[in-house]
Order: sequence, then structure tokens, then C-alpha cells
Amino acid sequence: MLFAIFWLHVSLLDFINVSQRGSLFLWQENLQIKPIVLHIVIAASALAFYILISWLFAKLSQLSERAKS
Repeated sequence: MLFAIFWLHVSLLDFINVSQRGSLFLWQENLQIKPIVLHIVIAASALAFYILISWLFAKLSQLSERAKS
């Protein structure tokens, strides 16, 4: 689920270009294989980073609990 949220967020940010002239939707460029693969890689990297940070916080909380007792 989190991967899908990351992927959708990255894809939507890349899909819409907002400037002073207004919004520009880059749907032709983003339906090619390169941007899709890149968005998947970015979402997978973000998910891996989230899992790593969650794991580190869990380990640090375990260490602090052991130090207290």
C-alpha cells in the first residue's frame, strides 16, 4: 500500500507542471517506459529507506529499554 502511495505521489508530481502560464499536463512523456520504470525505482527506494529508518528506530528503542533496566 505504501509503495502505491509513493509511486502515485512521484508520478503525479512528474505529470503536472505548473508555471505562471498555467498547468501543463505531460501525459505523453510520462506514458513512456522510461518514466514509468524511473517512478517505480524511486518509489521502491523511498519504501526501502522508510523500512530502514523504521528498523533503526525499533532497534534504538530496544537498546534504550535495555539500558534503563
